[in-house]
Amino acid sequence: MNRRDFIKTGAAAAGVLAAGEYLAACTVGQKRYKIAMTGDKAIIDLAAYPALQQVGGSGIFVVRDHPTLIVVHTDTGYVAFGANCTHKRCVVDWHDSEKHFICPCHKGRYDITGAVVSGPPPAALPPYLVAEEGGKLHVAKA
Repeated sequence: MNRRDFIKTGAAAAGVLAAGEYLAACTVGQKRYKIAMTGDKAIIDLAAYPALQQVGGSGIFVVRDHPTLIVVHTDTGYVAFGANCTHKRCVVDWHDSEKHFICPCHKGRYDITGAVVSGPPPAALPPYLVAEEGGKLHVAKA
């Protein structure tokens, strides 16, 4: 192997490693659940998601293979937001011990209202309206 081929191979390997690290950071985190949405609305049966039955519990809901919603059970009820960070669209996780949504890619942080607390996100998480009725959450774009 000559010097030029060695450098090309090394650069390619470094690129693959960097891409792998980025993708791994964007895919780790909370359990994800598939749901269907009709238009901008979804119904989540709480009996099917034990994590949402306790305060501090959360879940990421996937629609058509795309993480779409993150729902958190708070002291006062439920909140829901778009699940993607407004910086690079990585999926955020709820960290109940810190009371923040945290993006694993660049460490952007949002509070329980979806507002940016720190990091590179340029905007708040998009809110969804949530109503609890008969053991089900009715979630719709705000």
